[in-house]
Amino acid sequence: MTPSRMMESRMLSPAAEADRAASGGPTDVDMRHYNTLMSAVPLESTSIPLIMHCMLEQVCFSCCSCLQR
Repeated sequence: MTPSRMMESRMLSPAAEADRAASGGPTDVDMRHYNTLMSAVPLESTSIPLIMHCMLEQVCFSCCSCLQR
């Protein structure tokens, strides 16, 4: 299990876990852009605003990729 999956499973409420299990389990998502951005920053420099920015960049990247298909 990847660290992001472990954190995600810890953060979900029991009701959310049940919904997730009923929907067929976890959905794989493309996190390449997010991982590339985060890997360029030293761990000691990581902050919540940085994480949120990288998440937003990934969403924008994914949406643009969907529009180009």
